[in-house]
Amino acid sequence: LYDDFGNIKDSIWSENYCKITKKENNYIVNVGPYSSCELEVYSNGKMIDSRKFRIKLVPLPTIKFGTKEDGETITKYELAAASSLYCSIEDFAFDVKFEVVSYGIDKVSKGKTTIREVLGSNLNSEMKSWIMESKPNDKLVFNNIKIRGPEGFLRSARGLVLIVK
Repeated sequence: LYDDFGNIKDSIWSENYCKITKKENNYIVNVGPYSSCELEVYSNGKMIDSRKFRIKLVPLPTIKFGTKEDGETITKYELAAASSLYCSIEDFAFDVKFEVVSYGIDKVSKGKTTIREVLGSNLNSEMKSWIMESKPNDKLVFNNIKIRGPEGFLRSARGLVLIVK
């Protein structure tokens, strides 16, 4: 949070129970589920300014497995090289990070579906072996993807389907 005064003298307060923390010479305001937030700036115990801000959620990121996005094909070499699901947010004004908390993988092979669950973003060696057993035209369906963004709460991300070449 930046101000027109060069720096903030004493404190910042919010009526909406926003979490305000100071990091070096800046203030970070975590606004929670509100659509607006009014901040008051104080110096020497006296309010010197008050501003109302509109609040919007950070848009959901694109989910990728290795370099692959939803609907793409993936080779065995690319499967071997990829080891995690990750979030990519492009063309956004701020540098924000999302973490993958958990997800499911359905492997569809000749009409038969097997399902696995993953905690975190990385595949363990057992999961990696299971995926590497995929044959051409098998589908890997990454679903029920839970992510945590800068807001701090869990959100559901759009899944992705990859077709093994």
